[in-house]
Amino acid sequence: MNADLELTRWSLLRQIWGVTLSVLVPLLMVSAVAWAFLPPRVVIQYSAGQADGSTDPTVAVLAVPGLLLAIAAVVSVWVAAGPEVPSSRWKGCWMALVVLIAVIHLALVLGSV
Repeated sequence: MNADLELTRWSLLRQIWGVTLSVLVPLLMVSAVAWAFLPPRVVIQYSAGQADGSTDPTVAVLAVPGLLLAIAAVVSVWVAAGPEVPSSRWKGCWMALVVLIAVIHLALVLGSV
């Protein structure tokens, strides 16, 4: 493979994981503090204005960050082993996705405190 191509792949991977970890670490810190204040069951689903799905606080705190890590791992494999390097627009899309996932997680966890 071309050395320039590999450099581009690795720099993109560093950016993806840099963004992911810079959002994930504070997200987990906030979740750890909030976990102590969560009720025994955390509502995760509403239907017709009524709560109809709940889960354990540990699952509520760890599920979405775990999903973010899984998505980052899949994207990393795709970038590292894919047929061509994604365009530079990928970095902005990845940032938007990570922020969206973080907002959803914070709404779930902090909305239950």
